[in-house]
Amino acid sequence: MLDKLGVRILSTGGTYDFIVQNGFPAETVQSLTGFPSILGGRVKTLHPVIMGGILARLDNESDQHQLKE
Repeated sequence: MLDKLGVRILSTGGTYDFIVQNGFPAETVQSLTGFPSILGGRVKTLHPVIMGGILARLDNESDQHQLKE
């Protein structure tokens, strides 16, 4: 469904397992960042690749340029 619209689902741990077990395509956050969860799973998505995508301003040319680098 969503994959046909170009949506990628990225997830961690048990949530990833749940999504995949229910027949939806997903990727692990680790496959994107190259880093595993640490501190017992408490740190999973605090990575510039993830946070940059969340915090980037769509209407800011500088932000968009940096994302492409």
